[in-house]
Amino acid sequence: MLSKSIVLVIYLLFVAVSHVFANPDSVVIPGELRITGEGNGLVFPDGSIQYKAATEGPIGPPVIIPQDTFKSICDLYAVVNFIGNNTSYNIKPSALPSFCGVGNCAVSTWSDWSSCSEVCLGGTQFRTRSITVPAYNGGASCPILEESQSCNTQACPPGKTIFVSSQKYTGNLGGILGANAKCQNLAQQAGLSGDFKAWLSDDVQSASQLLIHSSEPYVRTDSQLIAYNWDNLVSGKLLKPINCDENNICQINDNVWSNTLQDGSKASNFPCYNWSYEQSSYQTYGGSTASLDIGWTIGTNPYCNTKARLYCLQQ
Repeated sequence: MLSKSIVLVIYLLFVAVSHVFANPDSVVIPGELRITGEGNGLVFPDGSIQYKAATEGPIGPPVIIPQDTFKSICDLYAVVNFIGNNTSYNIKPSALPSFCGVGNCAVSTWSDWSSCSEVCLGGTQFRTRSITVPAYNGGASCPILEESQSCNTQACPPGKTIFVSSQKYTGNLGGILGANAKCQNLAQQAGLSGDFKAWLSDDVQSASQLLIHSSEPYVRTDSQLIAYNWDNLVSGKLLKPINCDENNICQINDNVWSNTLQDGSKASNFPCYNWSYEQSSYQTYGGSTASLDIGWTIGTNPYCNTKARLYCLQQ
């Protein structure tokens, strides 16, 4: 079997015989070049494989390069060599023909801007472009392939504050009323106005029944947006994790008492005997301040004698 480099030279010579002698540095390659993972061939639109390297099996999806990428046979050599040197495709690079001069890097057009990383208070979005023909023989190097810009710099809309308690408690919270009092005391000590209640369900009442379903946004103490309204809050997908306490100390990663499903309904009966029991023989449901999905409220199973935090919602 011919070696990969020899077969590649045969293919390139085939193209060169047809075009190079007339104008060796301005050959337009017909069709498109496709580097495939199934045999690693240079494939043209009719499906013919002009060059095929031996391989043990498929490596990846095809790399399709548009027809107008190749303005010369030298560009074709440069692209094949670039793929051989920088990817897992089983292509052995070959020397450029002696008639090739300086070739500057060519790049694709910019992609669309990505979505913004934040919905308010300033985020970042990116766009990229790729190398279509690498520089060769000392040509101009490639320009930047990624750039960023700021986005959504407007302030978050005002709304209802949610914080995770700075204090940790056992499952003996004094019932839901006792948990509500703990939230209210923490809010007052931090200078937060309004009525605060705990995101908590027991055997009789659920958080959905006990809390006001606000049409306003829910925000953290650092003004970052958590949810656009109650329906968004209970959708199972938060915009930001609830990991800031009443004193605006954030990045808290801890368990939270809840016994509450993502829709606000109760998760089980008699959680820690309706939040009045702290023995190690019983478990209930809780959430995690690190989660953005339903795990923010239903994803942990703490024992009633362990300590966890509370989510406190402004009413």
